[in-house]
Amino acid sequence: TVPPKFEALAAPGSDAETHFTSLILCEGGTVITFERAEMSTARREGAWKIVGTEGSLDLQMVSGDTPRQIVHNRASSEEGVISETIWEGEETGNVVHEGPLADITAAIREGREPKTSLERALVIQQISDAIYKSAETGGAVEIE
Repeated sequence: TVPPKFEALAAPGSDAETHFTSLILCEGGTVITFERAEMSTARREGAWKIVGTEGSLDLQMVSGDTPRQIVHNRASSEEGVISETIWEGEETGNVVHEGPLADITAAIREGREPKTSLERALVIQQISDAIYKSAETGGAVEIE
């Protein structure tokens, strides 16, 4: 539930979450851990971590930290984990929202598919719906 001190920020009857974590098992064995907190009494963060067998990427998304960075962490048998900043720059939170809108506008003008297609958007919606259904039922939900 939403903490009492934040109740005025959530619309009456809204489904605002305090915090959730989901484990998504993809075809082929890839696992995604998705965690989100909203209306939470925790410090605001916006980060993605992509972890593979050879290394990982740390991406700051919409946090207040500047300059922003993308850090590649590479596994080494001799040295352990070696971290390297592969991009650093200034950007605002508007980039997150303006980028997709600019791409859709350009796609219409150029007669091409946008980078984020309706099919991809549908998959994200199906995953979101499955997370809610899993929370309601307490079990795994398969997406076909």
